[in-house]
Formats: sequence, C-alpha cells, structure tokens
Amino acid sequence: MKKFLQTYVCFSAFVAVFLLERKAATSIEYALIASGIALAIIAVVFTLGDELVALFQEVEDGFAGP
Repeated sequence: MKKFLQTYVCFSAFVAVFLLERKAATSIEYALIASGIALAIIAVVFTLGDELVALFQEVEDGFAGP
C-alpha cells in the first residue's frame, strides 16, 4: 500500500507539472494522460482487488444485521 501511495504522489506531481506548462497539449498528449490513469486504476484493482472484495463483503454483511 505504501508503494502505491508513493507512486500515486509521484504520478500526481507529474500530471500537475504537465498541466501547469503553458504549452498547448495535443489530443495525443491527452490520450497518453488518460491511458496512464487507466493503467494506474488497473494496477490498483489487480493489486488490491482481493482486499477490496473482502472489505465490501464486510460492509454487505454489516447491512444484513443480526
């Protein structure tokens, strides 16, 4: 989880610097940003998928009541 947070902070900083530049971004650059975000989401889902399923199962069980 710590490595994911470090990667997320680094990626966020990169995107922030990229977006603050005064140069116009082309559609290709936007596509690269979108694909990078998609890859990050996919990596998180595959890395934390089982933990997320367990978490949502606990929430669902909590709603079921005694």
